[in-house]
Amino acid sequence: MAQVCYDPRDALALWQRMDQEEKAAGVAVPQFLSTHPSSRKRIETVRAWLPQADEVARRSECAGAGEY
Repeated sequence: MAQVCYDPRDALALWQRMDQEEKAAGVAVPQFLSTHPSSRKRIETVRAWLPQADEVARRSECAGAGEY
């Protein structure tokens, strides 16, 4: 994402909104019953990737284009 000038923090915000909507609607499916990662798991994964994504963005052509 960061390599093509997409701010990965936007993905974090998306999955946080999805998690809130799932909780509000009461439709959260337990991870072991799902074929996809839960929103909570996706949030954790994106957070873990952010330092690496920042480094990739600094080395990409986006570095001179301002903040993402």
